[in-house]
Parts: sequence; C-alpha cells; structure tokens
Amino acid sequence: MPNASTSEPLEELDEDDFIDRFVDTLRQKTAKAGLPAYYVVPLSDVSSDSDDEDTDCLVVMLPVDKRAIKFKSDYLCGQVRVTPDGIHVGCLLLADGKVPVSELVFYDMELGERDKINVLWVFTDGHYLLAYDYTDDLRDSMAKASHIADAMNDPPKPDHASVFEVFTISTQNL
Repeated sequence: MPNASTSEPLEELDEDDFIDRFVDTLRQKTAKAGLPAYYVVPLSDVSSDSDDEDTDCLVVMLPVDKRAIKFKSDYLCGQVRVTPDGIHVGCLLLADGKVPVSELVFYDMELGERDKINVLWVFTDGHYLLAYDYTDDLRDSMAKASHIADAMNDPPKPDHASVFEVFTISTQNL
C-alpha cells in the first residue's frame, strides 16, 4: 500500500485565517456575479468571539468598496420593495435605507425579542462585523411592511357582493 507524504508540514490555520478564506471565497463569487448576495451562517463561523452555533449572522456581500456606502449607519426600518418580477416584499433596510434585505432572511434567522442582528459586511476591499439591536419598533416596522406587501401581492377583489348569498326571508313563522 503506497504511503502519501508531504515535503513540508501543513501550516496551522487560526480562526482569522479561516474567516479570511471564507470571506475571500464569498467575495470571488460576488465579484463574478456583480450583484449583492446575502447568506445566513452561524455567527461562530465568522467570529472568533462567538462559540454559539444557535446565533445566526447575516453576511451581506456587496461588490463595491467600503467607502461607496454608509454601512455603519444605525438607521434600520421595515419597508416594502418590489422585486424585478413585480412581487412586493417586506424588507429591512440597512445602511441608511440603501441595502434592502428580504424579510425571509430574518425569519430564517429566527430572531427573538432581545436579539441582535449580526451582520458581516463584505466589500471588495474589506469586511466588518457589526451588531444591530432588534427592537420592538423595528419588529413592528417589519410586520407592517410584511402585511402591506402581502396585501399588494394579492389585493382583494373589487366586487365583494359575490361573497354573500341572497336568501328569501319567510315572514310566516315570525
């Protein structure tokens, strides 16, 4: 049975190397597509400070330099946006309203009452991990945006009379 050997021992990878390689891989995929991309991963995959695999992190990949957008903004709100195929979607707006993220992403993250939204911003020239408070106001704003989007995607029919049946009332037994 042949043996495999290496001429040099493999370098030991620390967590920063892993995070850098993870980010570089995602950055290359985003650069090829030329579009923003969003991923939800365990926070422990992107932060050496966290060993909690139940806490998620939103990875926002933007094919621009970090100076192109004010990503450190605390302004977050829910709003309805329209996809290219005409579907209305409730979104959380990040970066002073410049980066809409579908509500489905946050449902996938299963945010609780006092959670933080962990966001790893990845740009062509750097990456930053930020945490935003998921407040009651933000939760309400997202719920309203979701309800409005649902109503706009399936509006009520203009003729509500068809819902009701017309009955003849007999006055004999009254």
